[in-house]
Amino acid sequence: MERIAKILEKYPQVIVLDDNVYEGVTFDDMYMKPLPKIAFIESMKDRTISIYSAGKILSATGMRMGWMIGAPHLIKAARSVHQYNVFCFYNPVENAVAKSMEELTKPENTYLRDTTTKLTKGRNLLVK
Repeated sequence: MERIAKILEKYPQVIVLDDNVYEGVTFDDMYMKPLPKIAFIESMKDRTISIYSAGKILSATGMRMGWMIGAPHLIKAARSVHQYNVFCFYNPVENAVAKSMEELTKPENTYLRDTTTKLTKGRNLLVK
């Protein structure tokens, strides 16, 4: 990431879209390890929009609900385009996703670990 950021110093007009929609879809024990994020590099924090998906994290890939994190000026620009491409959800679905995301942060929650175990078993079966 540092090398990419160093290269991008030469191109200040470049904005980075950091696609994290599959961040929770991991193998082995990777769900417990923090992934490197280009937005954490000081020179890149105001040039990066990180994109996440509740549908991918919660294994409900047909559910197109996600969010972006970035500097206010980048989010404002993204919202001006995004306003024409919106999927509407009912309030109960939004509340369910919010509650699910809240539950994932609890130490006793095993969803990510269980999903990782399931994906690892499937990968190992396929690779054999």
